[in-house]
Parts: sequence; structure tokens; C-alpha cells
Amino acid sequence: INLIIRTSSLIGIYAYTNLNEMINVAVLNTLNSVQEMPIIVYSLDDKFSSTDTIITSSGSTSCSLLNSEQSNIIQIISNTCRVTVNSTHSSGSSNVTVIVNYLTYNFPVTFRVWYPSNIQINLSRNSIYQIYGSSCNPKYQNCDLYVSATLSGNSLPIITNIDITDFVNLATNSAPNPAL
Repeated sequence: INLIIRTSSLIGIYAYTNLNEMINVAVLNTLNSVQEMPIIVYSLDDKFSSTDTIITSSGSTSCSLLNSEQSNIIQIISNTCRVTVNSTHSSGSSNVTVIVNYLTYNFPVTFRVWYPSNIQINLSRNSIYQIYGSSCNPKYQNCDLYVSATLSGNSLPIITNIDITDFVNLATNSAPNPAL
């Protein structure tokens, strides 16, 4: 009887995210942005054939910020390998490093986080007036508006006049003189 024992030896890990560049729009609309970091575990069997396994979360995985002072930029969701930016964060950075750990191995994943500032509402006309006619319901002229911001962060270039209209919630009041 021949007994063959096959073993597998872990040789390393690689962690990644599909999107490592984020804009913190949560400060505009309270919607958090979340990115997951799957971990690829590489191992060799006794015939030196490599295999890879993708792990998204297990008891053997953990994540931490390389620099704890960057917790005002990005947050790791507890007991996961997911990061989020939310409305409590107050800045951006070109280099936020998250260390992904699996067993005794670790791998850095770097994020670039843009932070909006100098938010402005831009109108195509300064005033709109009521249109008088035969209708019982008052009607007003219309105008186009968009919201712009400056995107920046630590060691990032300053990019001005970025249209962020899709990321904000705009509403008007129903008073006799409508206002945003």
C-alpha cells in the first residue's frame, strides 16, 4: 500500500480593492462610501503547483490603519476588511494605508481620499419671477442650478469647480418667495 500525503504551504497574500480612490460625499448627503478588500491567499502544494483562494472575511483576517492619525480620513468597519468614508471625517489624503492581515502575513492597501470644500450653489440667473396668466396655480420662471466644490486633501492637488450636483440633496421651500 502506498500512502501519499499532500501538504499545502502558504507562501503569501495579496490584498486589493476595486476602487482605491474615493471622494467623501458623505459630508454632502450622509451616504457612506464603502470599499471591501478581498484577500488572495497563495499557497504551494507538494508538487509546487500554486493555488489561490479569495477570502473576504474570516476569523484569521483583520485590518488596521498604518497611521492611526488618519482615522479622521477613513474608517475600518469593525471585524471586517472594509473601509468607509463618512460624514464625521474631516479631511482627505493622497496616501492612507490600510494593513490587511491574514494569519502571520500582512499586505498594505493604499487609498486616495478626496475631501470637498468651498461648496457653492451656482444659478443660471440671479432672480426668478412669477409668471402671471390664466392659471390658478402660480408659476415661476425656471433656472438651472448646479453645485460645485473644491476637492483636495493632504498631498493632493487642489481641483476647483468640480460639479457635485449629483451628490447633494437640494430642496426649495414653498413660501411666497421660494428659496433653496
